[in-house]
Amino acid sequence: MLRVKNLLAWAFLFIFWTGTQNPSQPTLLKGGTWKTYTQDHGLVDHSVLGIYRAADGALWLGTSGGGVSRFDGKTWRSFTVKDGLASNSVYTVAEGKEGIYWFANRSRGLSRFDGKNWRTFTEKDGLADNRIRAIYKDKNGNIWIGTLGGLTLFDGRAFRSFSERDGLGGQEVYAICQTKDGAMWFGLMDGGVSRLHQGRWRTFHPGVALTANKVKALYEGRDGALWVATLGGGVFCYSNGNWTSFTVKDGLASNWVRAIYQSRDGALWFATSKGVSRYDGRSWTTFTRADGLGDDRVNGILEDEQGRLWFATMRGLSVFTPSEEE
Repeated sequence: MLRVKNLLAWAFLFIFWTGTQNPSQPTLLKGGTWKTYTQDHGLVDHSVLGIYRAADGALWLGTSGGGVSRFDGKTWRSFTVKDGLASNSVYTVAEGKEGIYWFANRSRGLSRFDGKNWRTFTEKDGLADNRIRAIYKDKNGNIWIGTLGGLTLFDGRAFRSFSERDGLGGQEVYAICQTKDGAMWFGLMDGGVSRLHQGRWRTFHPGVALTANKVKALYEGRDGALWVATLGGGVFCYSNGNWTSFTVKDGLASNWVRAIYQSRDGALWFATSKGVSRYDGRSWTTFTRADGLGDDRVNGILEDEQGRLWFATMRGLSVFTPSEEE
């Protein structure tokens, strides 16, 4: 059986966190302001499914039915099917080479925007499936696309797809992440986590180690640990060959986790269905609508250069600005 609090994992976490964290009370508890942007401010739709920070600092927001919005901190600009987007339901956004943006449409393929022109790629062009759930740019600039029918790689010239026959652990790919060693990791909705490194596949199936099978997000911490967010099973940390799990019993707001992010102070943030949880290596703190979030259902988290934390929620885009005194 999985040893949830095995000594090796806890020793690793203790050493890492005690070396990087300030034992004082979290900044968020000491002051700061909350604000939520909605359609009244310029957001195209209040239900924000994904958030992405581009190289120029602008935020791109995929919504459940309004299209996508771009926000540079002052000005809003939105794009819909009328502009060339394949669908107004967009899960996530990624920036490719030379300022090209890619958009994961719920069921109508992959849209590309170069700043002037739009183009949509579908199964006819080589996509594994038109129902896209994840997009990721690797260190070489290749675009990986997670779909409900397998995985697709675009190298700038052609599409190549991978399935269970190739070594992928399942066909529904909801999360993609590349770790510092160059390995590609893929979160599967019913197959655990698959890893591709130097041409070899390995899958961590739900069971002894990874006890939950619906993987929604993957994130590599600065220490090299891989964090896995699941729908219903909480979060898992994979480090030095050991798995550690965290659930509501440990302090997580909900076992339904949709995104993970590590802020500049080293704390880990988890977007859940019941607010956003912050873990500093020793204690948990949860923030909800009562604190200033637009909605408890959080889908994404980012931090900008000013140290502001942005949260994609089902009722707008929320931002927390720390107190200037901190």
